[in-house]
Amino acid sequence: MKFKKIINGLKWVWFVAVLIASGWYIVARFPQLRSSLSTISGGRLIISFLFLCAGKVLTTDLTYHSLMAAPQIVPFKDAFAITTITQLGKYLPGGVWHFAGKFGVYKARGFTAKAAIQPIILENLWLMASSLFVGLSALLLSDNQLPCTHVPFLCDQQIASWTVILLFFAWIVSIYLIERFFFKINMSVTARLRLVLEKVALWTIFGTSFWLIFPVQSNWMVSLQAISAFSISWLIGYLAFFAPGGIGVREAVMVFILSSFISLESLALYTAIHRLLWVGAEIGLALIAMLLFGLPLGMDASEKKERQGDR
Repeated sequence: MKFKKIINGLKWVWFVAVLIASGWYIVARFPQLRSSLSTISGGRLIISFLFLCAGKVLTTDLTYHSLMAAPQIVPFKDAFAITTITQLGKYLPGGVWHFAGKFGVYKARGFTAKAAIQPIILENLWLMASSLFVGLSALLLSDNQLPCTHVPFLCDQQIASWTVILLFFAWIVSIYLIERFFFKINMSVTARLRLVLEKVALWTIFGTSFWLIFPVQSNWMVSLQAISAFSISWLIGYLAFFAPGGIGVREAVMVFILSSFISLESLALYTAIHRLLWVGAEIGLALIAMLLFGLPLGMDASEKKERQGDR
C-alpha cells in the first residue's frame, strides 16, 4: 500500500513538473514559437484530427477482435464504446484505470476474471508489438541517421531493408505463436492478414496525423520519420508507468528522434499541438459513444439470443 502511494505521488509530481516545464519553455521561447506557429496550416490540423479519430476507430476494432476467444460475442458498437470511454481512465491518478475500467465492464457482462483479463493482455500485446515494428521499420527506411550512428552496418540501405523484412517475419511468427498456444485463438489466413494490415495502417495513420502538423513543404521522407517518432514514442510513453498518458515522455522521445531535422522550438510546438488534438479526439469519441451507445455493461437482446443458441 505504501509503495502504491509513492508511485501515485510520483505520477502527480511528474505531471506537475511537465506542466511547469512546458509553461516555462513557452514563455522563454515565445518569439520562436510564434514564428513556428505561422507555418502550421489550419486545414492540415483538421485533417490531422480526422486521422487521429480514424486511428482510434481502428484501435477499437482491435478490441473487438481481441474478444474472439471470449465467452460471449461482443458487437463492434459495444467494443467501440468500451474502449473509447474507458481509455480516458489513463489520465486519472494511478495510471491503470483504463485497464481497470475495461476489466470491470467485462466482469459486468458475465466474464470470469481469466476471460476478462485475457483480451486486455492480447489487445495490448498487439498494440505494443505493432508499434515497435512500424516504428523501427519507418526509422530504418527513412533518411534518419540515428540507426546508422548507433549500428554502423545499418548505414547500408540494402541491409536496412533486409532488416525490416526480418523484423516483419519475427513479428508475425512471434504473435502467431502467442495467439495459438497461449490464447488458443484460431484464425483463417485471410483474417490474420487483415489484422496485420490493420495494425500497420493504425500506426501509419497516427504517424501521418503527426506529420500533417509539420510545414506544408515537408516531404515523404519526413513523413516516415514522423511515423517512426510517433510509434516508438507511443510505446515508450505507454510503458512509462510514472507518466499519466505518457505525457512528457512521448514528447521527449519525438524530439530525440526528429531533432536533427527540425528545430527544438518547432518540435516543442508540434508535439504540444498534436497532444491537444490526441486528447480532443479521445474525449470527442468518448462523448459520441456515450450519447449513441452508453457504457455497455450487459448483453442486449440479440446477444442473449445468440448466446442461448450456442448452448
